[in-house]
Amino acid sequence: MAANVGGRLESAPVPVYSESVSITNISSQGARVITNRNWRPHDHVVLIELTGDFHVEAEVIYCQRLDDDAFVIGLKFGRAPAGR
Repeated sequence: MAANVGGRLESAPVPVYSESVSITNISSQGARVITNRNWRPHDHVVLIELTGDFHVEAEVIYCQRLDDDAFVIGLKFGRAPAGR
């Protein structure tokens, strides 16, 4: 489902890095997220929706540069999303 929802992305398993992100597409299997960081494939993260109880562990599948300050990442959910 196409969306434009605010969220937070944290590194996992320990949240040493956290940032606000825009979730542009989400399904039961994964999400497409706009981020300020150049993530690496296979990085593990936690995606948290700011407007609800949705949070899920995910793996970065790809990361593409949009411009000098933004990247788009594809996430594959590892466990069933909570709150959906």
